[in-house]
Amino acid sequence: MNLNIRNSKWNGLFSAVIASIILLNACNDKDDPGAGQQPVMPPASSMEPDFSYFNEENNPNGRVETVNNWLVAAANVTFYSSILGSHLVVPVTAYKVALQQEATFDTELDIWVWAYETTVGSAGTFQVRLTADVSNSGINWTGYISKEGSFEDFIWFEGTSEIGGEAGTWTLYENHTTGAEWLSAEWSKSDVEGKANVKFTVEAPGDHLGSSISYTINETESFNRSVIIVDTNVDNTVTAHWNSETKIGRVKSPAHYQDEDFHCWDGTLQDTDCQ
Repeated sequence: MNLNIRNSKWNGLFSAVIASIILLNACNDKDDPGAGQQPVMPPASSMEPDFSYFNEENNPNGRVETVNNWLVAAANVTFYSSILGSHLVVPVTAYKVALQQEATFDTELDIWVWAYETTVGSAGTFQVRLTADVSNSGINWTGYISKEGSFEDFIWFEGTSEIGGEAGTWTLYENHTTGAEWLSAEWSKSDVEGKANVKFTVEAPGDHLGSSISYTINETESFNRSVIIVDTNVDNTVTAHWNSETKIGRVKSPAHYQDEDFHCWDGTLQDTDCQ
């Protein structure tokens, strides 16, 4: 009788221990933000805003005086975005391609991994490994890029983002030779509110150190797109607002116009009086 009682107690204790272990493991799996659904990736615009509105082919009138105001905005956007992106076509292209790939979860390292090849124009073919380290406080992104016979696993870009993908940062480096920080970016978006913003700042020493381009989408405003360009080299700020559907817009550039006023264009990009 006593033996049966002891066995019964032991069996009960053993069952309780096993149940506790199973419950603990279940809680750990649930609390591990890395294990589960693929993390939300930062949008492509966080690396490269859509400035196609200022492409020359969008100007049906050619370079004539009556579209001067639109041209001032277009020239500045084109010039300064080329400064910011002059060394970054490879990492930017690599990240945009990652958005089209499926990730795998590395259980040993506890990170998500995107691994693929991409060809970037005349620069050649690159091997890319993008990793996402997910924690309760957010996601750390690291972009390793290699080129056969040239360099291996150079961290060309890295950043952070919130778990839900509402905001984040990027740091992009000049090239595998210098490894110098070239550009930083801060971005945010709200699909519910129809808002998004990204600000790129030059971090490389030189004439344009501290210069920046900020691009904003706000679908609730009549001018639902805007860009602000701060040029530290000439101490000038260019501000442009436009509507992505009607094409109307306005630009302010004290250095160009020698005033603090907005100068406007209509839906055909012709100069017009500001209302």
